[in-house]
This record gives sequence, structure tokens and C-alpha cells, in this order.
Amino acid sequence: WSRRDKSRSHEAATVLATVNQFNAVSFRVISSILVEHSLKPSERAAIICTWIDIAQELRLIKNFSSLKAIISGLQSNPIYRLQKTWQVISKEKIELFEELARIFSEDNNQMTQRELLMREGTAKFADTFGENDKQLQKVFQKQNHHIA
Repeated sequence: WSRRDKSRSHEAATVLATVNQFNAVSFRVISSILVEHSLKPSERAAIICTWIDIAQELRLIKNFSSLKAIISGLQSNPIYRLQKTWQVISKEKIELFEELARIFSEDNNQMTQRELLMREGTAKFADTFGENDKQLQKVFQKQNHHIA
């Protein structure tokens, strides 16, 4: 699904769609802040605050993919360099942004993100150890018995 081999893009269509969605959201964040050259820092700050509020709502509904896309857009170099704009944003809003950004910190092999996904119940998995493992073995034995 890489750019080098577009003929194989059908093999990873869902991955490609996910990447495209992520990029579209990130670019929308960036472009909404930068598209109008005549905006004052306070006007750009209002747009950034809106995106932070949207990110917080996404956090609450556990849409971590879109949340990460928005955080990535706000952390991009063109937005990060808007020093006068960031200075206008309230301390509380900056703290909220930093808290949301910490979710996706790469520190400790993205441990914060993984712990959050496990705690929130959004990372589903089947526990195949212990009692469940014994039940699976019984199912397989019955299937093998009927096949044989």
C-alpha cells in the first residue's frame, strides 16, 4: 500500500483508508489555522482552541484515531511555530492540549497510550489463558473427534 507500488493498494484497502482519513483530518486542522493570511494571532488562537475542544470531545467518546490526527495537526511545525498565537491561548487550554498530547507520547514505547486503551476498554482482546484455554482445547478436541 506504499506510494511506490500503487498497483497493490487493494491488498491493504482498510489500512490505506485509515491513513488517508488520518491525513485528511490533520491537514484540515493545519489548513483551517493557516489558510487565511490576514488572521490576527487572537483569531488563530480561537481556531486552535476550537480544535482543542473538539479533541477533548473525541477523547470523551474514545475516538482515539481522530484525536491523534488533531493533536498531530496542532503539533505540526507550521502550527507549533505560531508563537504569538500560542501566547494568546489561556493557560487552562494549553494544559488541556498538553494533557491530550501526553496520551500519544512516545516515551516508554507509547506506554501511556497502551495503558489508556486497555483501561478504557477500547483495546479488545480474547483472553486465551487459564480457564478459557481449557475450554478452547475441549472445543478443538470435539471438532477433531467429529472430523476423524
